[in-house]
Amino acid sequence: MSEKKATLYGGPVGLLFQTPIEIFDGIYEGWGFSWGDMGANAFGSALFTSQQLIWNEQRIRMKFSYSPSPYPEYHHALGENELESFFLDYNAHTYWLSVNISDFNSKQERFKWLNVAFGYSANGMIKEFENPQFYRGETFPELDRYRQYLLSLDVDFSKIKTNRKGLRFLFGALNCIKIPFPALEYNQMQGFKFNSIYF
Repeated sequence: MSEKKATLYGGPVGLLFQTPIEIFDGIYEGWGFSWGDMGANAFGSALFTSQQLIWNEQRIRMKFSYSPSPYPEYHHALGENELESFFLDYNAHTYWLSVNISDFNSKQERFKWLNVAFGYSANGMIKEFENPQFYRGETFPELDRYRQYLLSLDVDFSKIKTNRKGLRFLFGALNCIKIPFPALEYNQMQGFKFNSIYF
């Protein structure tokens, strides 16, 4: 099979596997189907497929970062231990589009590994669409739900050359994780703020 056909057939498979998760969210009480989630899934599949067809490489990578939030102490739905919270507490997640500068600027030779990253996160979310009014017989505290938009730097490990297979494997695994850097943040509560280091 040609690479073009493999990309056209294989690219949407991620969306195919993610769709049942969104359907199950629509079935579970207290959650609900989200067109926003479906749109994000479709965007991820389209981003990969289009880049392979246009450039035959991934110049814009989707990455992930995690920093524990204080919200699991408010409700068990966000996890009852650190491992559960890693998966369930979306307040602690940040999703990034990491763009390699040298791929779009041939004159940039010195720091080929340097990326610019655009991040998206949110805070104050206990349930998907709105926070509960009561929890375990008591009034639930009012938490501001707000979005965060971030601008930061990042590392493209695929641009670091090495002949060692072990390092190439490690770099490939690390390339889905956003490396901590200073970040400029805008959120709906505080406006612009500077983070000396953002995970």
